[in-house]
Amino acid sequence: MKRFSKYKIILLIIILLGAFLRFYNLDWGDQNFFHPDERNIGMAITNIDIARGDYNPDFFAYGSFPIYMIYIVSKGDFTTSLLFGRLLSAVFSTISLYLIYLITRNLLFSILLKDGQSIQKTNKIEIYSILSVALAAFSPGLIQFAHFTTFESFLTFEYLLFTLLALKLLNKPTFLNYIFIALIMGLAVGTKIISLFLVGIFLMIHFFIILKSRKKETNKLKFILKLPFKFFNNKLISAGLLSILIFILTNPFIFLDYQNFRGSLDYESSVARGTLPVFYTQQFLETIPFVYQFLYVFPSIISWPLTIFSLLSLLYLIIYCFKYGLKYIFQNQSKNKLPIIVFTLVGLGYTLFHLTMYVKWSRYMVPSIPFLIIAFVLVLVNLSYKRHKLIRLLSKSTLIVASVFAIVQGLNFFTIYLKPDPRLEAAQWMRENTNDGDSFAGEVYDIGMTAFNGAVGNQRITEYDYYNLDDGVNDQSELNSLNKLMEESEYVIVPAERIYPTRARLSTSYPNGYQHYAQLFDGELGFVKVAEFTRTTYLEDLLNVRFYSGGLFMPLNYDETFRVFDQPTVSIFKKTS
Repeated sequence: MKRFSKYKIILLIIILLGAFLRFYNLDWGDQNFFHPDERNIGMAITNIDIARGDYNPDFFAYGSFPIYMIYIVSKGDFTTSLLFGRLLSAVFSTISLYLIYLITRNLLFSILLKDGQSIQKTNKIEIYSILSVALAAFSPGLIQFAHFTTFESFLTFEYLLFTLLALKLLNKPTFLNYIFIALIMGLAVGTKIISLFLVGIFLMIHFFIILKSRKKETNKLKFILKLPFKFFNNKLISAGLLSILIFILTNPFIFLDYQNFRGSLDYESSVARGTLPVFYTQQFLETIPFVYQFLYVFPSIISWPLTIFSLLSLLYLIIYCFKYGLKYIFQNQSKNKLPIIVFTLVGLGYTLFHLTMYVKWSRYMVPSIPFLIIAFVLVLVNLSYKRHKLIRLLSKSTLIVASVFAIVQGLNFFTIYLKPDPRLEAAQWMRENTNDGDSFAGEVYDIGMTAFNGAVGNQRITEYDYYNLDDGVNDQSELNSLNKLMEESEYVIVPAERIYPTRARLSTSYPNGYQHYAQLFDGELGFVKVAEFTRTTYLEDLLNVRFYSGGLFMPLNYDETFRVFDQPTVSIFKKTS
């Protein structure tokens, strides 16, 4: 009992630390809301006007369920909506930590035990379950998205809860457990339509449950003939109807405003596949699915060691589940491995789909983080119980080293929230160091420019569309306009590393853009950099290094969207001639 209590205290401390990392400085931009997805969600909430009887958010990139949830509190106020949305993100991200503990603990019993084995040999399960929580608590990606009013933290919570309920359903397939999992499945699809993959997994779980009714003496042919009648039972039908009802109630305008929903779905799908070129996906040109996420996304949101070993662990689990899944289906063996199979299906169902897409934003991988962490712990712990001493030693060493590295990286990432936003610092510098008659050139489509509009007045800032400088339509005319803007401006503001790294990487595709930025940074346009602002971490300051050094002439070593919304590098250039 003492050991159990000690573990619970440690678990509580880690969850409280994780909560602190998530709730601290939720208003990190002083209500400027520089993330474009946050602003889109905020505008969708303000579109609702109950007084006029208008309940349509007119926004289908996400589902309406979380939008209505936020509206209930904010009453449509833009600022309140986004602040409350961040609060909800932090809440769901924190609760997810406890779900991770419960799932890991359940799965460790499953992966370590053979049929009929006693559980007394697994007294370290509590420690390893808490380790999963610690890795998630200090995950940079989970910390970062707890500070955004985007719905990745919502989805992460829903997928984890679905997984936990699925494990419970496997153990006790009662009508009530079917209802619970149907409820969360409907809400998950109501949060984002991609969650429809859960339906297939739910049907697979139901299939496993039906197979559990087999006995060794059961006539296989008779069982197969009766399978359709057993499969479509009252529990399945009731759960299916409830999920559909929940989805309809939380997303009524998918049906009432189907034309706009269909148009939005076609647009989002075309952007995701890369068949519709848009300015905000140019960074994914000439990038390779799987490879890009492996090199640029996962190392930032979970650390390099955890990236390598968690993906290898997921591959291990795929083979593991294939082996034991076939045993269960055809030989009615290894029932205790079903929880591992279900967990892997949920993690793979979401992760593999997004790994194959043309767009590879960091936020798409956030719901995968807990599943990668749990897979890492499961496999390494499983290997650490093998008979071969070298395997045990390597497994335990890997578990310790990778965990320490990941936790240190997460703590270090958190320190950006201890510093002011770079755009606000740059805006203050401009107030203090520029003259009333100065004119400024900036970049279009960057919400960070709003900070400078407030500092010096938007009438003095000209935002140039660099995205279309090399679109093959009136390139020379656009280049002439840019050159004229440079002549008329006293300052050039580069609000983030959104445009120029892509021009440096794809100089042949964007020759005009590349030449402009190269000349700007080299001083050939008659400007010199007079100020630079960024949110370096404490470890970067201590070691005097830059971990995220995706400068103009350096290879991009992080996904753009991991940096530019909450920790951009702002550069200000002043005319010298």
